Amino acid sequence: MRYTATYSAEVDLHCNEGTQVVLKTTLISETRGYGYGSTPQGPVSFAFGMPEADAYAFMGRAAPEVPAQTP
Repeated sequence: MRYTATYSAEVDLHCNEGTQVVLKTTLISETRGYGYGSTPQGPVSFAFGMPEADAYAFMGRAAPEVPAQTP
C-alpha cells in the first residue's frame, strides 16, 4: 500500500495468473476502508474492517441473498 494522502492510498495487486491492477483506496479510519479499480476482465472492488452489509454499501452494490440452510 502506497499512501497518496492522509486518507487515500494505492494498492498494487498482482494475481497468480498474471492479472495486475492498481486499486485506489479510501481509508475511513485506521482499520476501515474500501478500494476500487479495473482490469481488462472487469471492475474490482474491496472493503476491509467493516461488517459485510456496510462493505457492500461502500462498493455500491446490494449484499447477495444467502439461501436458508436446511438441516
